[in-house]
Amino acid sequence: MIIIGAMLLALAQPQLSWEEQHPERSEWTAATLAAVQKHYKDLDSVSDMEQFCPNYHKLDRDQRVNVWGELFSLLAFYESGWNPHADYTEITLGIDRVTGQRVVSSGLLQLSYGDKLWAKWCPFDWEGDLTIKSFATSIHNPKNNLQCGIGIMARQIRKTGKITLDKGVYWAALRSGSERAKVGSIATKLQGALKFCGRSAKP
Repeated sequence: MIIIGAMLLALAQPQLSWEEQHPERSEWTAATLAAVQKHYKDLDSVSDMEQFCPNYHKLDRDQRVNVWGELFSLLAFYESGWNPHADYTEITLGIDRVTGQRVVSSGLLQLSYGDKLWAKWCPFDWEGDLTIKSFATSIHNPKNNLQCGIGIMARQIRKTGKITLDKGVYWAALRSGSERAKVGSIATKLQGALKFCGRSAKP
């Protein structure tokens, strides 16, 4: 019965880009959509989603949740290459106040242990992870990483109303004017994946 239930869930929920040729990643999708639903009120108050999905404000709730899920899937692609084990030592962010070491960005959305000091909902356990000699740590766990990151985006939108900012944005891929910005690429891929978004007008 558990297997049948999981199959029905996979059929019921939309597929996100990271699932192509990787059906096991439907678990990532389930975690993402659950977090989007949890933070839906804040996420849906966004004022600049049209740059990613021109028809966003014409869509129903299920479609909007799908849009957010796809956006986080694509953000994860540009942050970690969809590698939940990815680590990157930041050379400009100083010392992580939780680990006492250089800040390391980890997991699908490249988050750090220090985020928990201000993002209390992030289920990261540095001390517990010290005993784990693999990537089975709390911060590399896809569900934990996605739950934390989606909450961070919801907080940003609650404060600013926007996904992309020229400063104060968490992810460089979404920073306006940054050399590492991937806003155009994310928009193109999202509109290609979700036809109901329509297409951005050509300049």
